[in-house]
Amino acid sequence: MKRSTKTRNMAYFALFIAIELVLTMTPLGYIRTPMLSITLMHIPVIVCGAILGPAYGAGLGLLFGLTSVYNATAAPTAASFVFSPFITVGGISGNWSSLIIALVPRILLGAIAGWLFNAFRRKMKPGMAGLFSGVIATLCHTLMVLSLIYFLWGEQYAAALGSSYALLFGLLATTVVTNGLMEAAAAGLINMGVCRAMASQLKPVKKADAKAGKVHSEAKVITSDQNESEKTETEKAETKDGESQIHTEAPAAEAEKTEAAEVTEKTEAAEKTEITEPSPALEAAE
Repeated sequence: MKRSTKTRNMAYFALFIAIELVLTMTPLGYIRTPMLSITLMHIPVIVCGAILGPAYGAGLGLLFGLTSVYNATAAPTAASFVFSPFITVGGISGNWSSLIIALVPRILLGAIAGWLFNAFRRKMKPGMAGLFSGVIATLCHTLMVLSLIYFLWGEQYAAALGSSYALLFGLLATTVVTNGLMEAAAAGLINMGVCRAMASQLKPVKKADAKAGKVHSEAKVITSDQNESEKTETEKAETKDGESQIHTEAPAAEAEKTEAAEVTEKTEAAEKTEITEPSPALEAAE
């Protein structure tokens, strides 16, 4: 069974790789704009992460990042240096940080899509889980890419766009609202349709994982009840010990009182006898 599942996953993964390469080699993958290319390359990565899991999603995300480096190198635009260390545009050359921007957000994209989908599946049906995971993962990817550009290439990127660094944040925010929202909507809808269609092929959610929090809470309640019971039993035992000690000490106290009373009576009787009986010396004198 495990071998069959692994073979099926490898077949699906090969299909996703083929789709990614086709998008790279056709205008569908990267729709060019003056600032950044609008891409559909993220959609197979998100679907792969949801269907096959975070590890496969991260693997396809790596391929997405490599195609981004290739696209920026083979057909550069004014700002392609932020994605490729192998080109120089307008006197600005890319470097190692270009690879960080091109690879890291794309790898995390597939992993995040898989993690979110698995989390949402515990609460909702596969279709809705695919919708939310696709939208959120895409927005995370967009924010990661633009944030890295801002912090690593902010001044150079603004110069390449013919703008000032002070206005760059507003330009990137506009990109999130326009490009980012469109990409997120497309990814969410397509991921929802694919996940709904392949619901029977998805790995079942482990009930142990889904009920872990409930079991933990019940265990805490049981432990608390046990502690209360033990505390009550201890208090009862202490009460019984106190009562036993009282019952044990009571007869002893009574015995002491009785003995003291007898001694007192004997003493008083002896004194009376000494008073009432005349001594032999007095009798002789008489």
